[in-house]
Amino acid sequence: CQRTGFTLLETALVVTLEILVAGMAVSLLFLVSEVRIKESQTEAARLAIPRLADAFRKDIHDAVEIDVVRQTLILVQPDAQTCVYRIQSGHEDLSIPECLVTRWSGNEIVGQETYALPEHAVAWFQQGEGEFAGMIALSIWTPPMDRHGKLTHETPDTDALNPFTRKGGPVDSRNLGNWRTVIARIPVTPFGE
Repeated sequence: CQRTGFTLLETALVVTLEILVAGMAVSLLFLVSEVRIKESQTEAARLAIPRLADAFRKDIHDAVEIDVVRQTLILVQPDAQTCVYRIQSGHEDLSIPECLVTRWSGNEIVGQETYALPEHAVAWFQQGEGEFAGMIALSIWTPPMDRHGKLTHETPDTDALNPFTRKGGPVDSRNLGNWRTVIARIPVTPFGE
């Protein structure tokens, strides 16, 4: 007597193997999707920094009044518009840090731009003193990561990354490892001086 079908055990084994293969395929697709999202965020941040640097320099040069408070830069433009640069990071709604630029005319927002910064980046504005008076720096520091994407260093004191006290003076838009600084000259006297 010859058998023409499959036994219940053979069928159960094949179905189990198919479920395992399908589960591994779905997991792999999920991981690939996460990698693509992370790569697109990294690329967006890489492309945003030069655009941010250009906008920063232009707005500084156009300003008639300037106020700097660590992660906020307030610029009053000659047409009575106010331009506010604000570094945002460290809250649940924001997966990567960003620089938000809001343009005001009176009490009305007339424009808003968002520039993505590298993941785990620390950014701040700093006003030059002494021989560097009349300069404003936007510094962006990204901590180094190991090959598994884990941070390898704690965030240093930002004074250690002061672009005006580094040996050799200010550095304009040069990539120094994981530290990038954009410096612009102030054409006016800042608030309070």
